[in-house]
Amino acid sequence: MIILGIDTCTRWLNLALVGEGGEVVGEVREEVATHTTHLVPALDALLAARGAVRSDLKALGAVAGPGSFTGLRVGLSTALGLSKALGIPAFALDSLTALALASGGEGEGVALLDARRSQVYARWFLREGERARALSEPQAAAPGEILQSGRAPAWAAGDGVPLVPGWPPATALYPDIPNLAVPAARRAWEALRAGESPQTLEPLYVRPPDVRKG
Repeated sequence: MIILGIDTCTRWLNLALVGEGGEVVGEVREEVATHTTHLVPALDALLAARGAVRSDLKALGAVAGPGSFTGLRVGLSTALGLSKALGIPAFALDSLTALALASGGEGEGVALLDARRSQVYARWFLREGERARALSEPQAAAPGEILQSGRAPAWAAGDGVPLVPGWPPATALYPDIPNLAVPAARRAWEALRAGESPQTLEPLYVRPPDVRKG
């Protein structure tokens, strides 16, 4: 059994394959200028390296945002197309939960992605072992607002971390973006084992897409 994870929410193209026992058996992590021309070739190369083809996939997990509007559309449309063409279930995971799951933090903390336009996407979590329980809804906020509630996070993760001023000295900072396709694939693996119904893949934008007049 092979399950695919797809993440195109940021400048990184992230793919992951998870095997029968939930272990990662293949990954792609590549910084790209556009996901449009890289996603499908990278997927086929990843499968070929495993000696597999698309028809070997049993389910897929897709990171559904928030994140890059264009990247989200590319990733989710590809995931939806694969799901329909192969007749396999698809499951979504929001990017901030994926980030919290992939971080090395423990206790109460915040996952942050650079949202551009002088904002960050943020969500608070309680992370215990391999689990992350959401303590808030995803939001888009000015970086200076993140610590105004008086919370002193034990950890903060994501490329929004350097944008936030005034981190307490005790806060463990993880300013990189790990492979978010890994928790997405594991989410699908867990859902498949639990017999959950497939989901409709819908983007989570948090704020409206940019509107440009030309």
